[in-house]
Amino acid sequence: MNVVITGANRGIGLELAKEYKNLGYNVIGTSRNPLSSTTLQEEIGLENIIPLDISNETSIKEFYDSLIQKTNSQIDIFINNAGTRGERGLQENLSHDVMLDTINTNSVGPTILIKSMKSVLSNSKIAIITSGMGSISKTMSGDLSYRMSKAAINMAGRNLHMEFKRQKSIILLIHPGWVKTDMGGDNADITVSESAKGIINVIDNSNNENSGTFIDYNGKEIPW
Repeated sequence: MNVVITGANRGIGLELAKEYKNLGYNVIGTSRNPLSSTTLQEEIGLENIIPLDISNETSIKEFYDSLIQKTNSQIDIFINNAGTRGERGLQENLSHDVMLDTINTNSVGPTILIKSMKSVLSNSKIAIITSGMGSISKTMSGDLSYRMSKAAINMAGRNLHMEFKRQKSIILLIHPGWVKTDMGGDNADITVSESAKGIINVIDNSNNENSGTFIDYNGKEIPW
């Protein structure tokens, strides 16, 4: 069984790679710079790391071509974990470049990537790691670029669910929790291990009935 994880060089992505490897899956991870991703190399081997800059369309195409060679066109689980933080807190003056980069990396890139992989994602489980901060009904002020990008990928995921269900693929939008990572900080609620184990459990127990839903790592539904 093949599992593909983007942004697998650190944090939740790295922990997911470790967990799936321990479960006996063939794990393929991505990193912008595989040669510098030494911890991921130790877990899955350099030969199973494919370079990918999810904000770059050329990189996405090159990744897809490399992926086909490694998986024989069969991907059982695909997890889009790659992302960026954007500005933090409430900023009076927003950066045009930061906002565009955040939205490109967190929503445009993943959408283009998943669409480009459609032919190899039949009967597959596709998990998009999003955030509760993308919930419009629960939003608070601040972190505007990040919130906008996650709301956008939630819409894309729901749209892709409607399209991909014709080929019996399941798409989940998963909030990983507030996790103790470089992005989440030391004051976060849960460890990467708790988050990764929860995400894997949610994916494992998913079916066509809950495809297209916005849920957290415990399987609890989050309002859009």
